[in-house]
Amino acid sequence: MNIKNLLASLVAMMIIITGCKNSSDEKNYTIAGTILHAAKGKLLLQEVPYGGLPIITMDSITLNEEGKFSFQFIAKQEGIYRIATENEMEILFINDEENIQINADANNYQSYTIKGSATSQALINFLMEYRKRDSSLMSTIYNLDALQKQNGKDSTIFWLQKQRVSKIDDINKLVGNIISTSTSPAFVYYTLGLSLRSMESAQVLALAKAAAEKLKAEPLTQFANLLSTQVQANARTTAITVGSMAPEITA
Repeated sequence: MNIKNLLASLVAMMIIITGCKNSSDEKNYTIAGTILHAAKGKLLLQEVPYGGLPIITMDSITLNEEGKFSFQFIAKQEGIYRIATENEMEILFINDEENIQINADANNYQSYTIKGSATSQALINFLMEYRKRDSSLMSTIYNLDALQKQNGKDSTIFWLQKQRVSKIDDINKLVGNIISTSTSPAFVYYTLGLSLRSMESAQVLALAKAAAEKLKAEPLTQFANLLSTQVQANARTTAITVGSMAPEITA
C-alpha cells in the first residue's frame, strides 16, 4: 500500500473520531470577541478536519459596527475549530474550555489574542515556531534544487543536503515534543497528522502509541492501531515530502 492510500485510510478514520476527549456529555461552548476593521463583514465558525479535507462551516454572522461577535455551539469532544472572514483571516482554536475570547485586527490578524484557552495559546505558539522552521527548510530545498539543476559545486550541494537533513530533524523534534508532552488529545491529533509530512510512518506510529497510552484516549488508540496495520502492510513506506497532504496550518 502506497503513502496515498495510507493517508486516505488515516483521513477516513480521523473524520469518524475527530476531536478527542472521552466524554459522552455534550457541552455548550461560547466563542466571543472583537474583530477590528471588519465591520459588517461576514464571520464564519468552522470545524477543521484533518488531512486537508474541506472545512465544515458550522455557523456564520455579520459583524456589527464595533466588530463584536459571539458564537455558541455544542460538542461532545475537544476538537480543532477556527473563525474566518471571507477574505484571508483564519484563526484556529481548540475548545478545551467552555468560554473562549478571541480578539483580532483584520488588517493584522496574525497578532490575534486568545483568552480562556491555554491549549489554543499553546497551538498558536507551536504554529508560529513550525512555520518559521518549515519556511527555513523550504528555502534550503529550493536552493538545493536550483543548484543541482545548475550542476553547482559538489561541496555546496553537500552542505545544503546536510542543512536539509538538519532542518527536517529540527521540525521532527518540535512536533515530537508536542505529541509527547501535550495533554490535549485534539492538539496531539493535529500534530500527529502534521508529523506525517516529515517523519517516517514508523516514527509517527511510535509517538501515537505512546500518546495513546499516556492520555488513555480511545481515538488515539484507534489511530495507532490503524497506522500499525498500514505500516505492517507497507514496510517500505517512506516519509511524505514536506509540503504535501497535511492538516491546515494557515492560522
